[in-house]
Amino acid sequence: MISICLALTNSIFGGESNKIAEYHGKANILEAERYYKIMEVETGEYEYAIFDRSGEMVYSNITYRINPRIYLVDNCLLWIEIGVGTSTTQVRFYDIDNDCLSDWFESPRAAKNNLVVIMEWSVEGGPVLLIKDIFSNEIKGEIKREFSPIAVLGSILIEAEFLSDDCISVKYYQGNDYTITEEIIHFGES
Repeated sequence: MISICLALTNSIFGGESNKIAEYHGKANILEAERYYKIMEVETGEYEYAIFDRSGEMVYSNITYRINPRIYLVDNCLLWIEIGVGTSTTQVRFYDIDNDCLSDWFESPRAAKNNLVVIMEWSVEGGPVLLIKDIFSNEIKGEIKREFSPIAVLGSILIEAEFLSDDCISVKYYQGNDYTITEEIIHFGES
């Protein structure tokens, strides 16, 4: 049981895969695109690999029980998502143009032009909506509202969409009555 938990932790937080050579040719390929491949190497064990423009593997990892989701954002940014529980995902990004892999983000809702929309706990203890640079983690926008007191942070923000480089549309739960609020928010330097 300890090895399974350790393996799951490693797969979520960046433990490199050692099985790609072992399973090469034996895995069931679930999805294969130019910049990534997702394989089922055993029942309930999935390996994914990320490739640069020249086809060289730059990262691979194994997840357990949940098939990873990978897709292209803005023609040069891969969204790599691992489900880790109810309403919670861990996502990291790979910048194809700059050959750069980000840290992990918990349950982001949108990404565009190296920016990501996430919820985090503020220093004061309440949830705050943040727009961060994906690779430097620099905060580009911080929005505080009377968000609903939901235990799972990723569940507060229902959806988000970048309308421009300094404007997002968001839908979130607000207040103790869990009112769904939609808002367009401008952030960044004025």
